[in-house]
Amino acid sequence: MPLTGTVDVANARIDLFIDWTATAGTQTSGTLHRRVGGPDADNEYVRGHFGSSLLGEQAYVSDHEAPLDEQIWYVAVNNQTSDTMVAGPFTIPSNGYVWMKDPGRPWADLRLDLCLTPSVADPCPVPALLTDTFTRTTAASWGSTEPPGAVLAWTTAGGAAADYSVSGGQGRHLIPPGGVVRHTSVAQPQADVDIVADVGINELALTNSIGACLIARMVDVNNLYMTRLEFLPSGLMVFSLRRIVAGVQTQIAGWSTQLPYTAGGMFTVRMQVEGNSLRARVWPATTAEPDDWAVVAVDSSFAAAGSVGMRSFSTGTNAGPFALYDNLSVSALPAPSAIGDDLAWVGYRDKVRAMDAGLFPVLDRERPADVYARRKDIVTSCLFLSRSLDAINRVYELYTAGGPLLFQTPEIYGMDKPYGQQDRYFQPGDLNEGYISQDQRKPVRLWSAPLTAVDLPVGLPQGTDDANWCAVKDKYPTYADLTATGLTWGQIAAGGAA
Repeated sequence: MPLTGTVDVANARIDLFIDWTATAGTQTSGTLHRRVGGPDADNEYVRGHFGSSLLGEQAYVSDHEAPLDEQIWYVAVNNQTSDTMVAGPFTIPSNGYVWMKDPGRPWADLRLDLCLTPSVADPCPVPALLTDTFTRTTAASWGSTEPPGAVLAWTTAGGAAADYSVSGGQGRHLIPPGGVVRHTSVAQPQADVDIVADVGINELALTNSIGACLIARMVDVNNLYMTRLEFLPSGLMVFSLRRIVAGVQTQIAGWSTQLPYTAGGMFTVRMQVEGNSLRARVWPATTAEPDDWAVVAVDSSFAAAGSVGMRSFSTGTNAGPFALYDNLSVSALPAPSAIGDDLAWVGYRDKVRAMDAGLFPVLDRERPADVYARRKDIVTSCLFLSRSLDAINRVYELYTAGGPLLFQTPEIYGMDKPYGQQDRYFQPGDLNEGYISQDQRKPVRLWSAPLTAVDLPVGLPQGTDDANWCAVKDKYPTYADLTATGLTWGQIAAGGAA
């Protein structure tokens, strides 16, 4: 009686397959239990009487309520022979999403992107394509970038080999006067990139300026996009977005920062190139990143992927200043059509600790009318955002059925112990649909609904095996199938169903 399973990450469920070893021609059924955290953990009822099979046939059970980010084992019990099997572990990764499911209709669910949750710092970071913290020591080159991300050899252009070195935890360009520009770059297959690095110079500019730049979509030294942080003799800096096409440099956006600099002081520069949109900002490396972009431009000179890296120059009289670079990170930006999910989780709202006033019916059509669930002492609400007409339809499909919903929240959201169980059943109240745009034809909506925590609505079978209406539904998919047996409801409840 082998028990196997697969994890369906896209639908946050685990599909179990049971091959029975009963005698050919006989009917066999079983009960399936879930064990969370270990193969010897307590049983949690999943499904009972989940079908009859002949020898060699395979029974299928899908567990839509398995908790996220947990190791899960399953135990199948043969109801006729009491033989048991254990399989596992299985894990459903949350991948930064909140799930809302209707346990009575496993196909009805919502997956909400958690990345917009304001109370969690960047819960869904984009993996870096390449990074470099310059912890090595090299001369006449920059060596190679460091993990995580791709490990690539730096290419240099301009000046002499001795002008490039890594020491003191920084990549360095020596830029004596003479107008020769230094470049270090690595090839990058992504056209849309997010580049972050710390930049600075080791001495104050005496005359004219010294510049440190980040570059993107570089075809060669004469064709590229760049940010330019220009250090002036006044002790202040000018920040700009520029393009170089066929060797001709053009400023496409600029900002006089009024930020003072010091010798060796570092500033963080962030540059994003996305389609035809370019944007950048700069701030002292010891302070928090600002929310607003300092310079923004639209340009179509370069559309394809190219190299990324650094570019340094000096137009002044300093004998031999160094441009300094550190903490480089290059990440991919998603394609414009793929930015964000069409449903985004905003969060749970304030909690109300309600008095436990008694028992009330659970609105679940698959349960007998005399089965009750106890109301919990938490009343809260949820808030989420939709961005498409399809998402609006899915929200209606889930919330208008009237039954409890299973909320599954990644551990990063903080719903795990000791603050409360990570996965919880809520009975939603009236759904509120709010318009974000004044143009109500646009599909962006802000949804909210009150939630009352309830006990698990699908529990152990009540009465005899066949009085569990889930089992009856498995045996008789339609009402016609049920009446064709000739049995009365009393006979079915007493276990008379064949």
